[in-house]
Amino acid sequence: MHRRFMGMWQYGAIFCVTFLVTFILIRESQIPRSSIIPQGSLPLNFGSPMDLEHKRQADDTSGSREEAGNPTRVRERKTKLNKTKECMPGSPRLVIMLTYGRSGSSLTSDIINEHPDVFFYYEPLHNLAKSFGEQQNEYMQKHKKYLHLTEIAEYNNAAVRMLEKQLTCQYHRLSRYATLNLHAPVYQSTKPLYRCIKNALTSKNEESCLLEAQESCEKKSIRFIKTIRFSVLSATLLMEKHPCLKLIYLVRDPRGSYYSKSKMFTSHGSNVTSDAARFCIRLDKDVDNIVKLKERYPERVLMTRFETIASHPIVSAKSLYEFLGMSFNKHYALFVYNKTHSQTEACYKWREKIPYNYVEEFDNHCSDPFFKLGYLPANSVQDLRNLKKALLFHKDNFS
Repeated sequence: MHRRFMGMWQYGAIFCVTFLVTFILIRESQIPRSSIIPQGSLPLNFGSPMDLEHKRQADDTSGSREEAGNPTRVRERKTKLNKTKECMPGSPRLVIMLTYGRSGSSLTSDIINEHPDVFFYYEPLHNLAKSFGEQQNEYMQKHKKYLHLTEIAEYNNAAVRMLEKQLTCQYHRLSRYATLNLHAPVYQSTKPLYRCIKNALTSKNEESCLLEAQESCEKKSIRFIKTIRFSVLSATLLMEKHPCLKLIYLVRDPRGSYYSKSKMFTSHGSNVTSDAARFCIRLDKDVDNIVKLKERYPERVLMTRFETIASHPIVSAKSLYEFLGMSFNKHYALFVYNKTHSQTEACYKWREKIPYNYVEEFDNHCSDPFFKLGYLPANSVQDLRNLKKALLFHKDNFS
């Protein structure tokens, strides 16, 4: 009797389990596939306005590990995707002036910014660069040598993304520190945004500021950025992706630039040997890459020396305007004249005051890029001080 009862219990248990499994399978088959969340997924939650601000900052300062680890692979992939792109008629013209500190870029950018069709952003990478200061200091303490920003993959990736957002007027995607740029209140295009963000009491107010700036940017047919702390190799990524982008590569005699920096910044002049060696390596890489880029995009790359602009300002300004497809008339000629009539003499003033040992260090370390750029060494103090003796010669690549 006991065995018969146990057998019936087992059959009953099997029947219940079978019924339960069948019910679950039928029930699941009736659930729409769209309502099933894939494993590992989370429902969308955009968070608070403050979370959005942190997300925008993260977008600017963090790149994918693939890009940071293998920029060449990413560059090749982007080239393959965009090699058939063309700049369509009527599209906004995008312009980057890539240069170095104290190279006459403020004057040159003022000439371009005078045109009413231009929306201008001056050195937008300033605050981004400062955010990497701690990493640079740690590297210095550990390795006893300076790490330039353009040697940091994470910085390069963030800089490319930030410039791309500004060139394409995606101001709603910019972080707060990108908009509160030290130079922003000086220029008409960015002054309203700077003041608006500074006075914004809530994140919603900040969003309104960014949208207003975006609308102002979109109204202009030319979006122009002047930047330092950016490599030609990084600019190449943007050139490949945006067929309407043009690049102006502006250089000045590094000896004159360095002397100007030494008068303005205490960090320059104390170790000229190290400074010259470091800068000349960076310059040589940029020069090699800009020559390759100009061969690839001859109509989209302009190489110019500040000495040429200072000596022939009207002709140079007209050349810049033609390169950018802008009209040049008497108004702009008069503006350029008033802005530059004393620049020719000032451009070479450094030769009268720079210590000769500064010149020797740059002549020694920069011999390769000097030749590529068309600069001559000063073989003696007499050659240096004699302003009638030119320290530059003609180069076909330069306008």
